[in-house]
Amino acid sequence: MKATGAFVVTGANKGIGFETVRELGKRLNLKEAAIVLCSRTLAAGDSAISSLAKEGIIADLELLDITDRRSRRNFIFSLQNKYKHVACLVNNAGIAFRPGLIKPLAEQAKATCDVNYYGTRDITIGLAPLFGNNAKVIFLTSNLENAGPPFMSRSNRDRLLSNTVTVKTAVIGLTAALARQAEKGTLNPDAEGIIITACYPGWCKTDMAGWEIPPLSAADGGKVVAQLVLGAGRREHGKLVVEGREIKTPSQL
Repeated sequence: MKATGAFVVTGANKGIGFETVRELGKRLNLKEAAIVLCSRTLAAGDSAISSLAKEGIIADLELLDITDRRSRRNFIFSLQNKYKHVACLVNNAGIAFRPGLIKPLAEQAKATCDVNYYGTRDITIGLAPLFGNNAKVIFLTSNLENAGPPFMSRSNRDRLLSNTVTVKTAVIGLTAALARQAEKGTLNPDAEGIIITACYPGWCKTDMAGWEIPPLSAADGGKVVAQLVLGAGRREHGKLVVEGREIKTPSQL
């Protein structure tokens, strides 16, 4: 028998994605819902699933590379066969190039766009027919006003983080655009009350942000995201929620 609904977290084998799965596992009634932990590789995914199982948290592993069309297609087909609907999609998968990396800027820009925008957009639209009533879609993004370490000048932040910041701006725009589609009923004509929001969980210690300077842990970020998964409503629809508190419309950014 198919599980009632799937709570899907992309890029969830580590970092904030993993901690989001862990937090949801503590809060959800898993007799009525399933948590889907997405990983690009089987080894990383199995390790994450095993770690959660030691805590008594059960999650289903699905392989997903959001930049690969075949991977997305296989993933969607698998979810369609295993679950009645998608109750929530947390778009956590992403990349960032840290300052000092010897890689042409054009290559960094393309890779960042492919994962953080196009891959995220494509998996969201691909899963839209599976969204159930009152489904939630959450895009993890940045608080653009505070991008980069606080000791940097704004000009240096812009130079060092221009790719990530530009793409995150586009993701917030995508959030607003898909929110309008949901309101019009064009995102999924068969589902009502879909909530779409962007989330900045805070500056957390991760592979992307680094481990020395950020003041928050990945677990802190996971708690913020999980709270939004369980509590987001019309107030957050089409907006950016910053650290679980401040809510901004795209025009305020």
